[in-house]
Amino acid sequence: MFGIPYTRQDWIDREVAQTVTWDLRGYRFHIFFGLMWCGLVAGPISWVEFAGVGLVITCVARAWYIHRTWRSFGCHPQLWALAIWAGWQWWSVSWSPDPKHGLWELGSNRWTWSLWFLWTLLPRRSWLITAVIISFFCANLGQLVQAVGIHIPAIEFPKAPDRNAAWWQPVVGGSMLCSALGLHLPAAAMGTGQQRWFGIAGSAVTLMGIFATGTRGAWIGAALLVAIVLAVAVVRWTLQGEGRSGKRIGLLVGALVVTMGVAWLLAGDGIMRRYRLGRAEVARAIDKHDYASDTGARILMWQWAIEAIKTHPVRGIGAGGFNAWVVAEMRKQGQEKDIGHIHRHAHSTYLHIAATTGLVGLCLWCTAIGMGIWGGFRGMKDRLGTYAAGPAFAVVGLLLAGMFDVIQLNVQTSALLALLMSLTIWPRPREWSQSPEIDCGPPLPATRSM
Repeated sequence: MFGIPYTRQDWIDREVAQTVTWDLRGYRFHIFFGLMWCGLVAGPISWVEFAGVGLVITCVARAWYIHRTWRSFGCHPQLWALAIWAGWQWWSVSWSPDPKHGLWELGSNRWTWSLWFLWTLLPRRSWLITAVIISFFCANLGQLVQAVGIHIPAIEFPKAPDRNAAWWQPVVGGSMLCSALGLHLPAAAMGTGQQRWFGIAGSAVTLMGIFATGTRGAWIGAALLVAIVLAVAVVRWTLQGEGRSGKRIGLLVGALVVTMGVAWLLAGDGIMRRYRLGRAEVARAIDKHDYASDTGARILMWQWAIEAIKTHPVRGIGAGGFNAWVVAEMRKQGQEKDIGHIHRHAHSTYLHIAATTGLVGLCLWCTAIGMGIWGGFRGMKDRLGTYAAGPAFAVVGLLLAGMFDVIQLNVQTSALLALLMSLTIWPRPREWSQSPEIDCGPPLPATRSM
């Protein structure tokens, strides 16, 4: 790629393979802590913050054996794209009205370390994906415990029967589960055998979890994701001329209908309350300019984010400056009564990025994320119906939820996005079916370290 030998597939494969043959014991520790990081990514915030400590320490300890792989990773175009985006964001702090908060927003990029530390583990990519799936099932179990525990006075649970998100904040939980749905849907819609049934079961459990969060933005994101996956499945079957495509679509649609029926029986009243409340809040915000509600405040922030984009379309108002800029403008226009409804972010990934870093920043961020999605689908022509394609669809699910939340700033969604980008990066080390010596051939000859 670009004439750089270190980005050739054979070079990447052999560089990674030799790290195992030279340091088998260290590799075993490395894969253990990598699986731990993936298995805790859907956990509580404190778990997410500390889950990668062992992975970082192991990578530092193995530096002598894995440092040669830094050549191929350091030349990776996706890494350059992320670095350019972070650099533009950093530069925008210089014109931000709130530089201190701008530095905090920059800190959300810290999760990109997972791309580096998981690079040599990608030949076991299927293991890492399995660990992420288990992590989400544990979160669904947490939702089940809360659903039962909320009716037991002796157990301390948030008394909000319409907003069951386990240990997550409901909005964050909805976004996380939209991503989890993306992991299961490809196997459910396009898979065969056991993977298809597991995908259908996983999709059903995840959809019920999304309904349980009461997060209306996640409901919309999940519906769009289901439509996208079904469209991909129909196009794929049409191109391949498969005669049983109608039966598979009917099976999946039937499973979705049953899932929605079960969700309605278990939480139909809560779902309708959330729907009616949201409709009333939108009407009050638009007709009466009453923003004293969750949805009303969100509409107000979207309006001001659009105003910021119109005022500073190219470079934006500066990272971290959303609240300070909007509050100053509202005071100029005599709208002090609504200042309390403005958060530190625009409550939308795309509007916030465009408002703070301009259309330049939005293009840079979308380029980096788009490279991840493109990489996640590379080599998946015959594997779209497996969990190997799950991370790419999971990124899409998270991006759809990002219409209503700042997935790049929230701790848990930003960590998950970075992990998914680690699993979709391309070119990446080829997955091993057996041992590295069999799959990749003999190691590269020893060369002088960089």
